[in-house]
Amino acid sequence: MEIRLAAACLMGWAATTNYTNHAAVIPLLMAELDFGPVQAGLLSTAFFVTLAIACVPAGMLSDRLGPTGVGTAGLVAVFASYLALGYARHFPDLLLIKVVGGLGCGLAFIAGMRYAALVVPPVRVHRALGLYGGFVQLGGGTSLYLIPLLASFVGWRRAFIVSSGLIARAIGDLSGATS
Repeated sequence: MEIRLAAACLMGWAATTNYTNHAAVIPLLMAELDFGPVQAGLLSTAFFVTLAIACVPAGMLSDRLGPTGVGTAGLVAVFASYLALGYARHFPDLLLIKVVGGLGCGLAFIAGMRYAALVVPPVRVHRALGLYGGFVQLGGGTSLYLIPLLASFVGWRRAFIVSSGLIARAIGDLSGATS
């Protein structure tokens, strides 16, 4: 696989680990930060509504400014949200963090898709987008297993902080592949 297509797939994977990063440790978050099931549901709602809204300008920005810059900005927001989850003290903190994560994910998701389509010959776009879509699904599944595993060793706060390093690595790899 070409290095630029690999970078696009890495962007899709890294951005979408944020889909589910809080889901598997919800009971731990609820217990420590003292909120209930209704608020827990609002975390995913805030994330996905923000992601959906961010997708429209992400497409326009990717066409105007280029997908790598928009994708990198999105990944920086995803990185910040991962890191911030480890420091959340109250439910409103979590809600704001998931909004930031949704914004970043929307930007990076669309920019990554646009980048994947641009870096291959037109005859291979369908294959590139298929690979990209697979990595997006892998991202959503990764954190369902990674965060609870890390939390069992280092606690939920450090699990988010440690896993933010994967996003930072993806940002570094993306900038190296596209420069």
